[in-house]
Amino acid sequence: MKIIRANPTIVAAALIFLLALCIRFGYWSQYCGTALDRWHEWDQTDMSTYLEQARLLRTEGWLAKDPFRPYHLWHASASEQKWASWVNPRVFYQAPAYSYVLAAADRLFDDSLPLVKAVQLIIGAGTCVLMFLIAFRLAGLFAGCLAGILACLYAPLFYFEPQLLRVGPGVFLLALILFCLVFIVGRSSKLGTHGIVTLCVGVGLLTGLFAIFHEMSKVMIAVVVTSLAVHFGCRGIRYAATAVLAITIGYLIGFSPLMARNIAVGAPPFAVSGMTSILFVNCNEATAPAGGSIPTQLSPTAIRILDQAEGGTTEALKGVWDSYSGDLGLLISNWGQRFAMIWNKWEVPANTSYAFYMNIMGLPKWMPDFRWLFPAAFSAVIILGIQVVRAKLASFGSEHKSGSYDPPSSSPTDLSTCSLSGHLVLLLYITAMAASLSLVYAVARYRLYLVPFFLVYAAVFVKVVVVDIRTRRWLRIPLAICLVLIGLYIHNQVTRDDFRPQDPRIDDYGVAVNLASGVSEPEHVLVARLATHAKHDYPNKVGQSITIRAAEANFWLGQKKMSDGKSSEAIGYFRNSVQWVSNNPISLNALAWVLATVPGDQNDDSSDAIKYATAACELTNYVEPMVLDTLAATYANAGDYPHAVEIARKAAALAQEQDNQALVQRVTERLVVYGRGEPYRLNGR
Repeated sequence: MKIIRANPTIVAAALIFLLALCIRFGYWSQYCGTALDRWHEWDQTDMSTYLEQARLLRTEGWLAKDPFRPYHLWHASASEQKWASWVNPRVFYQAPAYSYVLAAADRLFDDSLPLVKAVQLIIGAGTCVLMFLIAFRLAGLFAGCLAGILACLYAPLFYFEPQLLRVGPGVFLLALILFCLVFIVGRSSKLGTHGIVTLCVGVGLLTGLFAIFHEMSKVMIAVVVTSLAVHFGCRGIRYAATAVLAITIGYLIGFSPLMARNIAVGAPPFAVSGMTSILFVNCNEATAPAGGSIPTQLSPTAIRILDQAEGGTTEALKGVWDSYSGDLGLLISNWGQRFAMIWNKWEVPANTSYAFYMNIMGLPKWMPDFRWLFPAAFSAVIILGIQVVRAKLASFGSEHKSGSYDPPSSSPTDLSTCSLSGHLVLLLYITAMAASLSLVYAVARYRLYLVPFFLVYAAVFVKVVVVDIRTRRWLRIPLAICLVLIGLYIHNQVTRDDFRPQDPRIDDYGVAVNLASGVSEPEHVLVARLATHAKHDYPNKVGQSITIRAAEANFWLGQKKMSDGKSSEAIGYFRNSVQWVSNNPISLNALAWVLATVPGDQNDDSSDAIKYATAACELTNYVEPMVLDTLAATYANAGDYPHAVEIARKAAALAQEQDNQALVQRVTERLVVYGRGEPYRLNGR
């Protein structure tokens, strides 16, 4: 009887895929029906942007001549019209591929969102297989299996994959591009010109598709071109030029759908996102708080730079440079703060509380996190570097094969099955990706684009230790232990402010304030109850990020109470919002408006209303008609009707200049009320 032997690589890949599916769908079954599963229903940032853009694609045409441009709460530092003037009106707010996918799914299926989440989980399982394949190409089957299993178990990955975010598919595309690069450099000696061209066109096409999917594509095309040009340049200039030309052709093919759309609607052909230059300016200008490492409203300096740039990238770069007035020390200091923030708060994904869900769900609680990966990957890179130096010194004057970082060996414990170029590809990738993240404030989900490197090299480290034990190289074990301890120390120093307090109430509070714009009354109560606990019990833990989130949370709670007709409760929440962040014009404006216009005896609140409205006007330079409208209402509430009429007329004129006819009509109606010598009341609308 003929025995058919299964390929161990295929078997390992299949088992890793199945393990990843079981973990991901098991986690999804745990969180179905929780607030996290419904996050898209009230999210005010990326999820809402993707869904609204998808809706417009379905209803107004697939070319999206007028893309959706959200006006989020933190945009209050400038008017919506000014924000629109900083970008081309035909350019998408974010890379549009994910919104196109959501729109197509909704067109094909009645209830498409659960299907989209399920597909993203399957794609996440594919990411685990790619981690296996990359590590397999670099360090053999054992390391490949370890990398695949680590990817299966890495909780932040499967935490994000079933959410309506592009993170999961984005990591998959990055891993696929990296695998292609490692495969090409590992097999280049066996490839002819036609094979090189075919593979380079393929990886260029993938990078072009990734460009439609994420703004990070600029980094990846640089990594692809640099790594393959240098690698094939060793064989001659002709090979390098051929590779670069093939990559370029593939990239143009992959990017062609968005390029065709841009040309059709009058946008710049290679435009992807309208927010890139705005975020860059906001983070990199000289006066950015904390060196631009945390999200903040636009500063006056950033607004001035964007006004002068008029949407031009070169002008924006020049404006940022000029803001430093030649102070290189300040420029380096600001960049250093942003670079350090990349590695800080790694396990606290933005928008939701990872720690909260890790505690209430079994799977994430027992899974490895970044603190497991960093020391091991750090140690592996150092050890491989030592091996490279030793191998080069040993081969000096000998006839060792060029590019092999370890002397050839048929031993099953030989560390690598790939040339040095394969490792250099990943080192170039992690360097370029970290450098690009240091140019903006890196929210946690974008840091996951660095994770493939650490998954692979954590597995390589284990392989190194196993090889040393099997070959009885006992003196190398203390070196590995010392390197791990150094890695742990570095990680702890960078993230020393990120350790969670023992009392879980701070985590409960974190998720509560993020849920504040939702509709669940128990979650609102949780915010009100835990806000006091957090500020009282953890005065040193309530930093700027949670302060901003708390202000936003209380603002949305106030809005919800106003819609429910509970104005007295709304006033309390708006006051809390102002107490958390005293320079947010939206919260100040909302509080002043309610104090001035809610029916009842307002004599005690008239001075407060004027104070808050005046502060909001000062923060917006007296050019926001909606805020001026509120200031007019506060003066009318205090009985100063001539002043109210004067300010209301200015608000109407500014609204007319901005072509905001709805606001013009509302202010005009209130002018009639003030003219009669009466304050405006909400029940008078």
